[in-house]
Parts: sequence; structure tokens; C-alpha cells
Amino acid sequence: TAMRKKGRLRGAALLAIGVLIAVCIGGCVICQVWPMVGRCVIADNGSCLLVQGNSPICLSNREKDLSAGLETGDRIVALIRGVIAESYPGQAGAKVVIRMSRGTVEDVSPEVLAELENLGWWTPPEE
Repeated sequence: TAMRKKGRLRGAALLAIGVLIAVCIGGCVICQVWPMVGRCVIADNGSCLLVQGNSPICLSNREKDLSAGLETGDRIVALIRGVIAESYPGQAGAKVVIRMSRGTVEDVSPEVLAELENLGWWTPPEE
């Protein structure tokens, strides 16, 4: 009947979507690439740090300048490659960093900025 065909089509569509999601997630796990969203801090040495909550991560890419066009406080998404080193700040390779929206220094956790300043990673802008 028509109802059974609709039910089978719906079930097949849901199965296909589930398989697609599983393949995408599996691909991310196999390739070890995943997105992270946070605030950008441009370090004194020009490095791009992604701050998620109170955890800064120094992003690196041997082929690209990840901080080009970014400013401290911008909301960014980074495609992280591999594992994040458990140093402070953390360190990770990134395929790409994209600005989602502009921001200011005030958008970054003051505690993180103070820690980065004490460690010599960041100097507050002059007012």
C-alpha cells in the first residue's frame, strides 16, 4: 500500500542519513581533524591563540600565516589537526582559521590575558 511505501522510503532516508553521519564522524576520527570555536589572541610573536573558556591553545601551520587578518578578541573557528599538547598554553596544528565575527580585547577572558601577559606571550594594547 501507499502508506507502507512512504514508511519504507522514510526509513531508508533515515538510514542513509545515519550512515552519512557515521561516515563523517568516522572520517573526523580517522583524520583527527575537528573544529574548535573560541576567541582569538594575537601573541607578541605573531602567533594565533584560540581561547576556549579559560584554555588558550597556540595554533600552528608551517604553510600558512594563521593570524593574517585577525585581531585579538575576534570569534574564530579553527580546524584542529591531530592532538593538543598539554603544555600551557596548549599547542595544536591547525589546517585553517576563519573569523566568524569581529571582537575586541574585552571579549577575551581577563584571567587568560593576565596569565599570557605574565608568561610573556601577550602585551596589553596601549590606551
